[in-house]
This record gives sequence, C-alpha cells and structure tokens, in this order.
Amino acid sequence: MVLERIKQTVDAGLRIESTSDNPEKLDDILQYCEALLDGCSFEVFERNGKKSLLAFNTPKRPAKFRLILNGHLDVVPAKPEQFTPKYDGTRLYARGAYDMKCATLVQLLAFVDLAAKVDYPLGLQLVCDEEIGGYDGTKYQLEQGICTEFAIAGEPTDFGVNSVAKGLIQADIDFFGTTAHAAYPWQGKNAVWSAYSFLEKLAKRYPEPNEEQWQTTVNLANIASTQQPYNKVADKCSLAIDVRFVPEERDSILDTLQSFLPKGADFKLKWFEPPHFADADGTFVKLLRKTTADVIGEKPEIIKKHAASDLRHFSELGMQGVTFGPRGAGQHTDDEWVDLPSLEQFYNVLSKFILRLDAQTESGSTSRSAEPSRAC
Repeated sequence: MVLERIKQTVDAGLRIESTSDNPEKLDDILQYCEALLDGCSFEVFERNGKKSLLAFNTPKRPAKFRLILNGHLDVVPAKPEQFTPKYDGTRLYARGAYDMKCATLVQLLAFVDLAAKVDYPLGLQLVCDEEIGGYDGTKYQLEQGICTEFAIAGEPTDFGVNSVAKGLIQADIDFFGTTAHAAYPWQGKNAVWSAYSFLEKLAKRYPEPNEEQWQTTVNLANIASTQQPYNKVADKCSLAIDVRFVPEERDSILDTLQSFLPKGADFKLKWFEPPHFADADGTFVKLLRKTTADVIGEKPEIIKKHAASDLRHFSELGMQGVTFGPRGAGQHTDDEWVDLPSLEQFYNVLSKFILRLDAQTESGSTSRSAEPSRAC
C-alpha cells in the first residue's frame, strides 16, 4: 500500500521536465508539491527567478527547527524519453529517479504523514537549483534565517550515511611570456613552458589516483595558448582547473596552489565552495544509523563523498546534516534508475527516525507549539 502510493507520487513528478533551463517546468514541479502539501503551512522564497519552498508543522515558521528534510526538484538535462518513467522489475528508470526527485517526493510524503504527530519543529525544504549550486534555494533560505539542529538531504547514497564531502575550487590561470623567433628561444620567454612547470609541481603534489582514494584531486579541464605560427614563441597560455579538496586542506589549499605559480601569473578564482562536515558520532547520526539498521536489517556505513551537495551550505553555518538516500545507479546518465523497494524502506526509515527523534526531545526543549528563542 505504501509502495503503491509512492509509485503514484513519483511517477507524476518524474514526468515534469524540471531542468534548470526550464523555469516554467520548475514552477510546475513546485506547484505539484504544493498540492501534495494541502493543509500544511509553508512559505515560498524566490531569488534570481529561482523559487523554493519551506514547509513546517507550526502555525508560523519557527526560529529554529529540530530537523529539516532537504530535497531538490531540479534535474540535469536529458533526452525527452527519459521523462517518461519505465519499469523493469524492481527498477524505475527516469531522469531524476536516483538524483533525487524520487527521494525528495518520499521525504515530502513522510513530512505530510508525520508533521502533526511530533512535538518539535519539523521542516521540509524543497529547492529547484541544487544542480547549479543551490545559491538561490538552500543557501538563500539559510541567509533568510532558516536554521536547524540537523538536516537530511535525500541524495543518492544507497543507504550509506554521508557525513563528509570535499570542497571545490575552480580557477582560470593565465601565464605570460614574451615573443621571439622559434629559432632563438632564449630571446623570449615561452608561456607554455611556464604553464608546464606549474602543472608539473601540481601533479607531484596531487598525483591523479588510479582508484578511489580520499585525497585532494585536480582536474585539468582546459589548456590553450595564443594562436600563432609554429616558429613563434608563445607569449600567453591559459589553464582551467577543477580541484576537489579534503576538509583538512580548506585553510591551506589556495596558498598551496598559488605557491606553484611563477612570477607574473594571474590566478583567477571562479568558485571556492566549502566542504561538508558533520559529526559522525553525534546523537542524530547515531539514531539515523540505528533506525536504518532496524528497517533494512544492516547497519549503514559512514561514507565520504567526492562531489558537493547543498549540505555544504548548512555546514558552512555550523549546522549538522548528512546526505542519505535510497538505492539506485546511473545518476546524470541515460540509464538512471532507482530501486523501488528501497524507496519504501527510505520512507520507513524517515518515518521511524522522525518519531524517535520526538521521543528523544529533552524535557524543556522546543515544542512545535512554542517559538524557540535561540538562533543558530
């Protein structure tokens, strides 16, 4: 019965082509969720044309939530046929099936079913821009004062509890030299060799791993020099790099990168996104792992992620949270799928966790009928 309700809910949601370049469809998926939240209190936020929603189980928005369920409704572009869900045994194939429209809609169902049954502030955060950074959704809501003791984002984890994720740097670097005839290279300075020297130092410090390892990695995304004949020394060379750094290097990574640069090089930082970090031994994480073990029959592992999520925005403000979601595979590919029985398990884990969290609420702490006075 629960699974059939989940299937009906996600099937309709997956058919909406809610990609970041389709604002009309992003509005449609948000309105679809609003209809499912009939009778619940919620606010709609908007910045730069991107809307997001925050639902809560109190008459008005509380100053602080005990738990926020965070989910994104936007998906990466796909072939038109991927927006028609297909079923093969226990697998549901569609764009967003695994990342993460199905999990988001299951979180919505759990919120609707449990919101009135717990005596603490419970929130549901639905955003439409996670795939392009989450700046006008999750981050904007947090900038408006939304805060919580704990957050769960239903990103793909196969029931692993993701408490740590790498930070991100993207930068363009220009190297400069002076032109000369190629027959007399000593009369000039070749910018390409300057770039090569930088890359050599970079590769020595951050060698590319041959298998998955928890270490800082660097991707050389592009290299280009001034268009010129073979017999002319290049006077400019440009690189584009993508760096995924471990939390331990947050305060040193930029200095490390810039220490490899020759004099006169121009380092243009485009993005510096913080890592996500939560206490794996904290009360919330322990309870989530125990609840998951009770539902699926095995204790989930604490896992680390190489890619970023909206949880970094919570982490940056000192709020605890994890990504945690159902089983599947193929995110961002033509064969994206989610395991249907795991969607029901995900619903059951969330429901039990929400109720158990209510039982663990200490006497004298915030109830959903009172306004918390302490900000994050």
